[in-house]
This record gives sequence, structure tokens and C-alpha cells, in this order.
Amino acid sequence: MVGKASPLRFFLLGKVDKSKPEQIIKTFVEWNHARAVQTLSLRTEELSSVISAIAELRGHVEGNVGVFDRAALRKLGEHLFGILITGQARILFDQVTGRMKSLGKETLPLEIIAEDHEIAGWPWEYVFDPHGEQFLSQEFHPISRNVFSLDPPRPIQAKKDKLRLLIILGVPIDDPYISPAEELKSIENVFSAHLDVRSFELHILNPGDIHRLQMELQNQAYDIVHFFGHAGFDADEGTGYLAIAVPGEKPLRIMAEDFAKFISRKKSVKLVFLNACKTATSSSEFSPARSSVAGALVLRGVPAVVAAQFSLPDQTAHILAATIYNSLLYGQPLGEAIRAGRTVLSLETRTRVFDWGIPVLYTASPSAKLFSLQTKQPASYATLYQAGTTGSDFVEALAKAGGEGTSQPSVIASAALDAVNQHRIKVAIVDFDAKAGFLPELVEAANKAQTYYEFRVAYIPLPSDYVRTDEKEGGQTYVPRLRSYLEPMPAKLGVDHVCCLTQHMVANETHFNLFMSALTDERRVMVVSTKDLRKFAAEAHTSFAKTVFSLCLSAVMWADKRWGLEYHQETAGCPMDYCEVRSHITVGLRKMKFDHEPCRSKIRDEQMLAALDALAALDYREQ
Repeated sequence: MVGKASPLRFFLLGKVDKSKPEQIIKTFVEWNHARAVQTLSLRTEELSSVISAIAELRGHVEGNVGVFDRAALRKLGEHLFGILITGQARILFDQVTGRMKSLGKETLPLEIIAEDHEIAGWPWEYVFDPHGEQFLSQEFHPISRNVFSLDPPRPIQAKKDKLRLLIILGVPIDDPYISPAEELKSIENVFSAHLDVRSFELHILNPGDIHRLQMELQNQAYDIVHFFGHAGFDADEGTGYLAIAVPGEKPLRIMAEDFAKFISRKKSVKLVFLNACKTATSSSEFSPARSSVAGALVLRGVPAVVAAQFSLPDQTAHILAATIYNSLLYGQPLGEAIRAGRTVLSLETRTRVFDWGIPVLYTASPSAKLFSLQTKQPASYATLYQAGTTGSDFVEALAKAGGEGTSQPSVIASAALDAVNQHRIKVAIVDFDAKAGFLPELVEAANKAQTYYEFRVAYIPLPSDYVRTDEKEGGQTYVPRLRSYLEPMPAKLGVDHVCCLTQHMVANETHFNLFMSALTDERRVMVVSTKDLRKFAAEAHTSFAKTVFSLCLSAVMWADKRWGLEYHQETAGCPMDYCEVRSHITVGLRKMKFDHEPCRSKIRDEQMLAALDALAALDYREQ
């Protein structure tokens, strides 16, 4: 049996001085007792080119328009590879990689520590090997980071008895914007899929109780601390922070070093999971050990930290956390669990989504296993979930898991149906960022009201760059950025149409400020805006939930090409009203009937008309 692999450690030594025409960087590589040193001379203009590309990547992922495709990412990755792995360092890298593969190893972790503060904060997770034609962190080499410290890292002893998890919420559990309830649900479902309820404890610290954090850590021997909420990076202070909601006031900021002081006092903590944006972002002026939340925790002795260097959509963040925990509970080492998370966030190889490089692992022990627990036979959806991280299509795996009943995780496709009904048209509703937490109950009510349509709720990972922020009218969900990912989604989810909800207005190549846009002329996937719908629903004296559902139904009717229904300029209180003046949607919301004869007469299917009437009469109100 092959033992666990020691990481291949890369120390990048030397400080950058941009006033000089040339930069000297020494790379010291170590694996067990094998060592290599390589000196690299890098022209300052080359360095500036790398820094510029990193800025373009960050801007693209954060939502700004910019041409940064897979070719641009590969070019950046090749530059990073050439700086990190060259000369003698490359020879040792190849030798050790070949040896580990010959021994049957599944991975050889790479650990990166840089002396220069700016280089330390580069997105090393995107290193691309031009010879092997692969991004290293997606394949055989899970990448982790570390910081220079005078203290040896605290070893990780696999947990064998009761597991304790503290979840710190930076926002109230009913927050309508980032859905912490979904995060809690996905985590609890994953742990309960593997462990008996007596084998783990999950404690929640709400934002109003943040003053109890120190006492909570003193009273309980927590193994994992998980933060979910908002975070950021203060450029003026040169440090990251976690934000804690305070009613009626600005959020309380807990700066990186202060949070690290609190957490590090509890030596039982093996992993801190920071499921919040920019928690791995660091300053070019200060070491990550001081300027990033993740780095500060590691410096103070926390053995492992998972963080994010850019922003991630909330639903993607939920899925990332569930995937990593699921892999750890299957007994995988830290590095491999992160790689599983990257696999999920890769979404599709033919898309230009770069979210897989956003998670960052800080640790000196990427080959360590966190758990050695007596687990029960994992629920079958957990097995499917794991299969989605090891070569199977993740969304298809989740869709298969969707029929397993109420104990399933919230990150999979779900439906509440009467098995004897034979529905004609199947529709999946995906909540991008509209915070429509009522969807499962609404879908259940809609399916009970008629049998022509079968509605489902689907929770799928999303690309982070789907919002354009350069539009004059504010952020717009930009359909072209979603096309390659969402186009095959109906087949994967086993439905006829997919209706995606977004809180932003919708834009395509030719128009912006749209209520709705189809992905392609096939009209199988539609993106629907819920912007201002709460206000319009209130003006029409109806519920937000019913308003959202009415727009989805309108999009599905338009997508059904059998009848030639098209949106019309006349505002008649019809689902097909175009509503160039957005507030005119209230005419149809007040009416809630499909009696516009020019449109109704086109539909020659009495069952469909009966279903539309039943859905229009549905009196569902958001709980």
C-alpha cells in the first residue's frame, strides 16, 4: 500500500523592485530529502505583463466586460508555470511526478510559498503546464499555499470521535440576498448523509451573537469553524475582513488579524472554511500572513483554511462547500477534496468559466485527512454527488439524485409530483440570484393545481462572470456569457425548458434592460428578470411569489412554438404583453387571467388552456 504523498514545496525567494529593468527570483524546491534551486531572471516588462493579465482576469471574473477567454487564461497559466517550474525545478518536478504516478498515487500536492508580497497573492491555482496540456490544480497536482512562519505548522490528527462544527453567520438566517438557510441546509444534509446524528454536532452562531464567539470557542472543542456571509478587502488598510450584519447600522468589520486571534486560541480547530468572497485576497504591500484573512489564520497556527480569492455566486458557494465536505467525509485528503470542488466548478470544459480557480487552500498538510470516523453507509445521493466530482457530469449526477425524497441536499434538482400524472411539458426553474426561497413550495402548489406542466426547482453551480457591470443602467445578467454552459441544461435536467431567475435586468448582444431573453432561437432556456417585481407586485396587490411565477409561465408559453405566440406591444393584461414601460406589468398582475382572445385563440389544446387557467387562479403567497 502506498503511503500518503508529501507535498512538493516551492519557495519563491526574492523581492520585486519595479524600478529596476530586471527581477531576480530564486526558486527552491523540496520534496522529502530531494532539493533543487533555480535562479530566474525576469524582465520587468514581462512581470508587468503578468500583473496586467491577473488584473484582467480579476476584472472579468468580478463582472466587468473584458476579453479574457480560455486562451488568455492558458497564456497567463503558462507564464506562471514558467516562473514557478523551470530549469532544475522542472527536472525535480518531472522526476517526482513520474515516480508518484508509477507508485499508483492519485495526486502529488504542490505547496507554494512566496517571499514577495505581490507574487504571494498571484492566482497560482491557474498554473498551466504547456507540455502536459493541463491546468495543474485540476489534474494530478492539487495546489495549496502557505506563509513564512517561525513556528512549525500544527499537525492534523484525523478526528475519530464526535465531530463538532461551528457555523458563524455574518448575516441573519432569513437574509433575502445571500440565502444562508441554503448554506446551512446543504452542509447539514451532507454530514447527515455520512454520519449518525449522534456522531456530529452543528452549532450556529448568528450575527447578533458574535460577541459570544470567544466564549463559544472556549466552551466547546470545535473541529471545524465555517463562516458564511460577506467579506471584503480594505485597500486603504491593506487587509481583508469579515462583515457581520448589525441591524440599522453599518456592518461590523472583523479584520483579518483580529479574527485569527480569536480562532487560533482554540487548538482543536483543524479547518476554517471561509465561504465568503475575497477571503484569500492579499495586499501587494504586506504579507498574506497579515493582509488576507486566510493567511492570518495559518500564521497563527490553524492547520488548514479554505477561502476564496475572487467573488463566487451564492448558489455556487453552497455547492462548493457541500462538495468539499462530502469528499472529506469520504476520507479524502484536503488537497483531493479541494480538487473535487474545482471539478464541480469547472462546469463544462468547453465553457470559458474560470470559477474552479477561485477556491484557495492554505495548509502545510494537503495530504492530511481530517476525518477517520465510523461512518454509516452514505446515502445514495452522496454517492452520486461524489461521482460528479470524479469524471461524471456533475449536474446530471445531481439530477439523478433529485428523485430520492425529502432528505436530499438542497443543491440538487427537485420536484414534488404525483407519480400517476403524465405531464406534457417539463420545466425546471433555476434561481440565479433572485432569492426566491419560496420556489419549492410554489412549485409543489403549481403541480397540484394541474397536470399539464411539471415544474421542478433546480440548484446548479453558476459561473461567476455572468453579470456585466459596465452597462449605464447598472449590472445586467449577460446572456452570451451563459450560453455555452446553459445550452445543454434541459437535457441534463431531463426537462423541456429551463427558466432562470435573476435579480438584474437581462442583456444580450443587441439589447439591454430586458425582462426576459432566450438563450438561443430554440427557446429552450430563458433568463427572466425579477428586478422591481416586489414593488410591482405590491402595487398590483398580489404576491411577489405569484408575480415571479407569472413571468416564468409567460416565458414558457412564448417558448412553446406550436402556437406561434409572440409578445405584443398592446398592454391588454395578457401574459404576452411586452410592457416596454416596465410598470405596465401591473395591468396583467391585477387581472391574472388569460382571456386575451387574439392570443388565447391560437392555442388549440384544451388541456393546456385549462392548466393555464388553473395556474392563473393559483393563490400562493410567499411565506
